[in-house]
Amino acid sequence: MYTKEQLESIKKVEATREERLKQVLAGNHPRRMTAEEKDQVLLENHPDHIKSQFAELKIGPNKGEKVPLELAETLQANPRIDPKDIDLTEFDYDVDAFSQAVFDTLRKEYSKNSLTEIRQELQSLY
Repeated sequence: MYTKEQLESIKKVEATREERLKQVLAGNHPRRMTAEEKDQVLLENHPDHIKSQFAELKIGPNKGEKVPLELAETLQANPRIDPKDIDLTEFDYDVDAFSQAVFDTLRKEYSKNSLTEIRQELQSLY
């Protein structure tokens, strides 16, 4: 499942393995990259460091921050719903009544379960 380029690279590594091993065993280690050289490799190759892969947000609380292109496109895209189709002056449900009903139901169930759990715990202790 390797690409042609990967297979060529593997062959190069295998062809030089014995020589590199002899050098290391003789104490001749490959030169380490400096911090500046590492930074340069990251800047040129790593997607988190390629400036062209980022965009600045133009809206929202994070306005001015750089984010990956795909995220910027998603956050700043035109809405799928036409704002003219939404009427906020009228609503289908009374949210306060709904919230209170949900709370009352959960409170009863929570209380029933809590009493059962407390009773079981006390029975196991005594």
